Amino acid sequence: MKIGTAFQTKIFLHHSWLWLSALAVGTLVLLEIEPFVEAIVAALLVFGSILLGTLVRLYTARRVGVEWSAVLLFPVGAVTRREQLSTLRQQATIASAELSVYIVLTVIFGWLWSHLPMGALGIEMEIVALYNAGLALYTLLLRVSPQHDNLLHAILSRFMPAKKTQHVMNSLNSLALSIFAVASVLAMAIDWWAFGLWFAVALMLSHVVEAAERMGEYREAVEFDRPILQPIGSKSADPSVVNS
Repeated sequence: MKIGTAFQTKIFLHHSWLWLSALAVGTLVLLEIEPFVEAIVAALLVFGSILLGTLVRLYTARRVGVEWSAVLLFPVGAVTRREQLSTLRQQATIASAELSVYIVLTVIFGWLWSHLPMGALGIEMEIVALYNAGLALYTLLLRVSPQHDNLLHAILSRFMPAKKTQHVMNSLNSLALSIFAVASVLAMAIDWWAFGLWFAVALMLSHVVEAAERMGEYREAVEFDRPILQPIGSKSADPSVVNS
């Protein structure tokens, strides 16, 4: 679903937002963590955080000369449809800008959490602060595709051979998956609703990888000299991305 255009780039929303938001709100309410209205507000603040991080990323990409035709928003960030490779300097600049947004939002919501009285509003700020902290770690450490702009990858590539850099990034991805697996067991021990939410997150992450592949993030460097084989709106493109 297209939600707008910014900096000459179309912005689409992946359908995982619908069922993940519903599950997240339901989990917060049924586990008596948050009342319904506050849970809805927390979900909207999370969406706003992702959208702001993506807009800053788009602006920075344009400023450093990187052109993207579209981005697909997920609850963990955006997947881009790119027509060119980013240099290491461009990667570092783009990723740093997005990372800075999540760090600043973590500080802001963390400050509100520490200064607001205990209650639903304080818990709401805590949730959003922790979510942004998680987004900051995700943005810094994980690279969802071979062409994804990642700060750590850009830094390591300046000091290490490409194969060793990729080995480090793959090891971090494996570590993250292991932590995710352990967390899913803990979620099941808490409540079936919590486990259901965790399973939905795992399903969403699989959609992230699939979308990255369909939108060209897995192309080799030499393939960027050729036209994209799956333009937005084609039958073979990601079903969540519809040309309008």
